[in-house]
Amino acid sequence: MKNSISVKVNKCGNRITYEYEVTGEWCEAFNIDEIQGWFATAGCGVRDFFIEYDENIESVPDSIAVIPFLCNVLPISWVYDAEIIASEVDEDFYNSITGFKRGYIGMYPDADLRGSLTPGRLITNRLSPVSQGSLLFFSGGVDANFTLLSTLEKRPLLVTLWGADIYFSNIKEWEVVSDQNRAVARTLGLQYAPVKSSFRFFINYRVLDEKFARPNQASSWWHGFQHGIGLIGHSAPLAWKRSLREIYIASSYSIKDDQNTKCASWPTIDQFLRFSDCMVSHHDFRYTRQAKLREICNMSECLNVPVTLRVCWQPGHATNCGKCEKCLRTMFGVLAESRDPQRFGFSTEPKLLVEIAELLKAKKVRPTKFWTEIVEKLSETPLSTESHVRALIESHYEAKELGKLI
Repeated sequence: MKNSISVKVNKCGNRITYEYEVTGEWCEAFNIDEIQGWFATAGCGVRDFFIEYDENIESVPDSIAVIPFLCNVLPISWVYDAEIIASEVDEDFYNSITGFKRGYIGMYPDADLRGSLTPGRLITNRLSPVSQGSLLFFSGGVDANFTLLSTLEKRPLLVTLWGADIYFSNIKEWEVVSDQNRAVARTLGLQYAPVKSSFRFFINYRVLDEKFARPNQASSWWHGFQHGIGLIGHSAPLAWKRSLREIYIASSYSIKDDQNTKCASWPTIDQFLRFSDCMVSHHDFRYTRQAKLREICNMSECLNVPVTLRVCWQPGHATNCGKCEKCLRTMFGVLAESRDPQRFGFSTEPKLLVEIAELLKAKKVRPTKFWTEIVEKLSETPLSTESHVRALIESHYEAKELGKLI
């Protein structure tokens, strides 16, 4: 039986629900009858695909409202050589598929990426010639804050997705993060739009990881195939409703990082996505994470804008745990720029610093290759004698000598 999926868009108030019928072998890639494992708990048992915005979206054309679904299903259709059938598709989006698919082909040269999208009709959607607004996906992390401070003159609408890295089961954590991001927008005189989406609960990661991600040297389907356009697609209905012409998604890597990295949020992919007169900017691939931290520190001082960095992805933490690799990499990164981590959302209580040193010495937190610039800078400062900084430096160089920097 041929692999195919037909989708119908239902809009009611602020909610879009996608009805889809899947046939063929690739049914295994979707949580059609049930959802099991860790994601069943994280998503509170949700296994269909819906999106809830904070405003009425009934006026959004179906040809645009279907884009979030297509962005998350297209990569699956390519690896299974499946056909997606939709009654209406935005013409700009349809014509952009060849471009961003080429980015996937370049990233996965050994994968056989085929599949097709069959629209009943292509619809030309045009914004008003005077439309100039923008939208920025804002998580509160280093990349997002750098992009925000760099684009303040554009007055972007800040959008945070509940369901991306904070799941439906994390209600309290989501409320804290959403309140924090709303406060950031209010402080800067911007608008904030929270979005709830089940885009991570309707597909079967176990199957996709085992059959396609790992065989193609990607760490996971999420990171290697879905992250990027899967997020960006959510902006299409908002962009149409608010007449926005530019979407910003912060770069996770830089031109100085390994160009063989398997991450689907990459300029050769994101930059080619288009819909309804709206373009996407993968911002800013020239800067390393440490360079972004340096600019955040400088811009925060120059603009007199407080910045709280939310970088921790540990389950159950809406704020920084201060002990995981990402928290420590960011805290030490701020120190390397001769700034006080407390100003950016990190505790420097003496008891915690002792615990950090012990974690590093015990190799419970291992520095990676992304720590190199931080370690080099800290090694040249008086801070290098502090026990927690010394533990970091020694741990990093030991791993480097043993060839164990990942």
